[in-house]
Amino acid sequence: MKSAILMLLDRALSVLNTCTGRDSLCKCVQYLCLLVPLPPSSASFQLHYNMWLTRKLLRPGLLLHHLSALLQLSREPGESLALVGAGLGAGFCLLDFPVLLRELKVGNVGAKAVVRVLKAKYVLWLGLCAARVWKEVQGILQEMRVSETREREEEGEEGLKRLARVLMNFFDAVLPVYYLRWVRIESKTVGVIGA
Repeated sequence: MKSAILMLLDRALSVLNTCTGRDSLCKCVQYLCLLVPLPPSSASFQLHYNMWLTRKLLRPGLLLHHLSALLQLSREPGESLALVGAGLGAGFCLLDFPVLLRELKVGNVGAKAVVRVLKAKYVLWLGLCAARVWKEVQGILQEMRVSETREREEEGEEGLKRLARVLMNFFDAVLPVYYLRWVRIESKTVGVIGA
């Protein structure tokens, strides 16, 4: 029988062995750094920048994840919302390449082009969050329709997981709204929401 520590380590490794798991870890560290507002020369700012750049460098793996989901979902009837979400996710990842090229000083990507790309990327990100929230809401509604056939405990656990995903995507949607400057939010608040 495995100890609780080994089970926790196994779970952490299984999450970090995925593109989305690595991205989530880097995102958490990146946004936690915003909780400490320090000048650009500080270690916190450098760590924030390094995590931002690492996420951009890992985007090809995340792009492959979304493309794989697109191919798989295109074969399954009734998965149109998930298909839209995978398409938005792939587009989001593709739009990171000009930003990365500009940051690495590869090619001739202008600052104005990057600003336009970033705006488009944030709109896709917002659409992706909305698609994910709607998919979870549909799942909750479906669960409510078939609730008589399940045990209450199992139903409650799945419902809580769905609700947690809805809340995570709702909070995630605040970030592109912030970056698009549609609302003014303090960087500490963005740090808490992003983490």
